[in-house]
Amino acid sequence: MDAQGCIFEVNVDSLLKVPIDFWSPFVTKNPVVFEEIYSSRVPLLSITILRRKDLPKNRKNSGILHVYGCYGVSQDADEAFEFSPLIDAGVVVALAHVRGGGELGSAWHRSGQFPLKFNAVTDLEECAQILVDSGWIDSRMLGSSSGSAGSAVALSAVNRGIWRPCGCVCCSPFVNIAQSLRRDYDPVSRSDFIEFGNPEDGLYSRRKIRAILPTSGAHSIDYPDILVTTGGCDSRISNIDVAFWIFKMTIFSHRHVWLPHLSNGGHGTRDFASAISFWKYCFSSARS
Repeated sequence: MDAQGCIFEVNVDSLLKVPIDFWSPFVTKNPVVFEEIYSSRVPLLSITILRRKDLPKNRKNSGILHVYGCYGVSQDADEAFEFSPLIDAGVVVALAHVRGGGELGSAWHRSGQFPLKFNAVTDLEECAQILVDSGWIDSRMLGSSSGSAGSAVALSAVNRGIWRPCGCVCCSPFVNIAQSLRRDYDPVSRSDFIEFGNPEDGLYSRRKIRAILPTSGAHSIDYPDILVTTGGCDSRISNIDVAFWIFKMTIFSHRHVWLPHLSNGGHGTRDFASAISFWKYCFSSARS
């Protein structure tokens, strides 16, 4: 693909290139700008913004804040290919580099793992404020995106109600940490106990785990619409736990819960078409 967004088929022997009619939702035709913004309140905390180069800075754009913040895993902007069609449509996508991730090394990870895991939740709330203060988005049209263990961070922040996103996308969410850590048949590794704590270690550990437990933290607040993607072949999380959490959401929330279930999907499976439709619905609802 050249700078104008044209797609070519190239003969590797002669280097002759022929333009072809090709479209993919994961190929963006507009130049994308990467920008890092630091918090003035939490030392070293930052977000990476991905946006179209020609996007106006007018506080009227839609935005998505994506978080993981677990196991010392770093979020790299070049891995955010799934957001390409949204970025191309003018949505601002931000990656939250919260404590618990690995962007700043092992010390940054340790400051966001048990017993300090809740730091990742408060960092995410701060990242949402950073993005709003940047002037790129309308605060009413900022959504939350997460997956797996990162959903424990994102959904715990939603439960607190300090930051209220317009929509929330969760892929294979880890929503009932306490039960998963107790069950012998769940594929819990030693790294899960180190990251979240062991509920069998006493009241202190159970309280720390409960603070980042989306299921037990659910209560009657103004929840956003939620899209949850699950896979029938998921070997990491229990879909029964997800179903129980969704049941609690239907009790406490008057909003919709969307549930694309891919029977052959594994852990982290995604339904891109459903996600794009979901964001379109959330952003249009927030504008009205």
